Amino acid sequence: NKITHAMGNERINRTTLLYMICSNKMYYWRMTSEIVNAEIFWNFIFEALEYLSKNSKIQKFIDSGKVYLFMDNARIHYKRETRLKYLDLKIKVVYNVAYCCHLNPVEYC
Repeated sequence: NKITHAMGNERINRTTLLYMICSNKMYYWRMTSEIVNAEIFWNFIFEALEYLSKNSKIQKFIDSGKVYLFMDNARIHYKRETRLKYLDLKIKVVYNVAYCCHLNPVEYC
């Protein structure tokens, strides 16, 4: 499912990189050429947690409900169905201040 946008005579393939960082280290990532909607985003979060749970230190945080996600204000991050899934897994979500990307640590990686 390649996304192609026409810009003049030029065609551009769109690719999105989803990734999870902790202490400036990339722990999990996935690249896709699909348009990232709430379902694809949630699948990424679920896959990341499943992968990270293999690390016993991180598993302790997951089991104790001490998982925090710091995200920007993209609609896919706070869609109602997605927020309910966060609650089910005891994930706490912190949203960045709107239009303040300089406060987002991912911008410095």
